[in-house]
Amino acid sequence: LDADSDNGGVPDGAEDTNQNGRVDPGEIDPNNPDDDTAVSDRDGDALDNEEDNCPDVANPQQTDSDGDGVGDVCDDDRDGDNVLDESDNCPDTPNGDQLDSDGDGLGDGCDDEPNGPDPFTGEFTGSEASDCAQAPGTPSTPWALLLLGLPLVVRRRRG
Repeated sequence: LDADSDNGGVPDGAEDTNQNGRVDPGEIDPNNPDDDTAVSDRDGDALDNEEDNCPDVANPQQTDSDGDGVGDVCDDDRDGDNVLDESDNCPDTPNGDQLDSDGDGLGDGCDDEPNGPDPFTGEFTGSEASDCAQAPGTPSTPWALLLLGLPLVVRRRRG
């Protein structure tokens, strides 16, 4: 299916807006390329083509996250990190290096837990310091050292 059957630069849906196959009042002929220049809003989003950052796809909000002048709905790289969105592990956060430390498919630049879950609980904690916490049910470090050193103290007293 050809989106612009007359190849005049205006999609057929913008020419025959009610898509009934007839040229009604206020519409232009989808089979006549000569009348395509009369359309000042090809995508029908109420913005003139000259002011529209994506003149062939409706985007009335005109969102342009990376500020490159191309609307996000038409932009292959919304965050402007030179990695196309289809292969970007953070399509809305610039991260050209695509680093993914925990291998979860979400880039470190937009991952709340870039180092993965807490190794002791298996839960995501949001705190890197908690990853160093003591495992539940294990003795505290000073007691463990004391218990390890006790046989040496007893052996010295006997000898």
